[in-house]
Amino acid sequence: CVFGRRGTGFSGYSDGKEKLDAKLTKSGAKMPPWGLHDLRRTFSTRLHDAGIEPLVIEALLAHKQQGVAAVYNRASFREAKRSALMRWHQILAGAISDEEK
Repeated sequence: CVFGRRGTGFSGYSDGKEKLDAKLTKSGAKMPPWGLHDLRRTFSTRLHDAGIEPLVIEALLAHKQQGVAAVYNRASFREAKRSALMRWHQILAGAISDEEK
């Protein structure tokens, strides 16, 4: 939980981000400035590249459905979201593995 607390959901972003930035600076890591939406954008882009359905990605990002779908589609996408998050785990594990080489 980088930007949240167990059981309470997403909170404390500003404080957590400040502490993370300080640790990165102290470690000598060179990173351009980034924010929360950069993480959301990367998540969305990489899952789209991996072939995950856009509707599932939108649900994972907690975007509201629009139009007729918002009225009639009450699906939770539970299994599709689980599969997408498992794929996200594989993507991250691969990126970490590549970094360690």
